[in-house]
Amino acid sequence: MLDINHLSPSLVTQGRLEGLPDMVNAGDAEGIFRLFNAALTEGISANAKAFNDENSIRDFIYILLPRDGIIKSRGNPNAKGFSDLEIRTNEVKLVIEFKRIRDDYPLKTAMNDALNQLKSRHYGETVQNLRLIRAAMVISPKDRNLADFRVLEEDTDSTGT
Repeated sequence: MLDINHLSPSLVTQGRLEGLPDMVNAGDAEGIFRLFNAALTEGISANAKAFNDENSIRDFIYILLPRDGIIKSRGNPNAKGFSDLEIRTNEVKLVIEFKRIRDDYPLKTAMNDALNQLKSRHYGETVQNLRLIRAAMVISPKDRNLADFRVLEEDTDSTGT
């Protein structure tokens, strides 16, 4: 469960979050990944258990998203499942799937599962006239951060960090 008493990213990061609509429109997935990581590592206290739960991380990010310039949703249903987080501007729909590393579920497996889920469940494909960007982000409870990301755009993949 997300402990809202621990939500306190720096004022600089909070200010950068206001620029998220422009980052989404530019397709700056790496910048978004880094911004989310800063918000998470600054905003969740060391004694919080949020990094052990994908939904808590998603909810923390969701709460911090700006109110202007985007339409945001979480657990958005489609015919084949529920996408974790969707951020939509007038130009782009960004769909993010989170997976968490565990002892028996390493980074590579978590990333592949997230990418496969984005593809096989066709997340985000229902909205037309918007550029679709689908991203997988993997959470590391041990390192207390987002460990890696990958982006799927139409027919191509691009590697994150």
